[in-house]
Amino acid sequence: MANTPNTTAKATSKARAKVEPETVVAPEPIIKISDTKAEVDDLRKTRMEMTVITAEANRKKLVHTYTNEERVNVSIPSLYAPYFGRVMNVSINGISIWLPINGKTFKIPKTYAAEVRGRLARIDRILAKGKAMADIPNNHETAPGELKLW
Repeated sequence: MANTPNTTAKATSKARAKVEPETVVAPEPIIKISDTKAEVDDLRKTRMEMTVITAEANRKKLVHTYTNEERVNVSIPSLYAPYFGRVMNVSINGISIWLPINGKTFKIPKTYAAEVRGRLARIDRILAKGKAMADIPNNHETAPGELKLW
């Protein structure tokens, strides 16, 4: 039996439910051939409204998840201000937090802290690479491949 749109949608919904058990999926409206254009438009409008409602429900679940997550201390020294500005925006799955770059310690969820530390590490690697390349007197090698800049 060939996959009809409804069977494919159901299979996709089941697969999505297996991968993301916390995600709410809107039910698919069934459109019949005998439906009038107005009825079809109403079904589509209802489907769009349900999509918005489920997206909002998923967003609220994420906010709840991040709010209840373990919090860790993070501070961003002011020397990173030229790279990020005065405030660092960290957005994960559409949920954003803003951290001032002033050297003070803040308690933030662990997921956001990992992202902040990753960004700081990237800037540190860029600065270390620039410092190694700027050290011209020591940037010579006696054999090919001897010099490790990064």
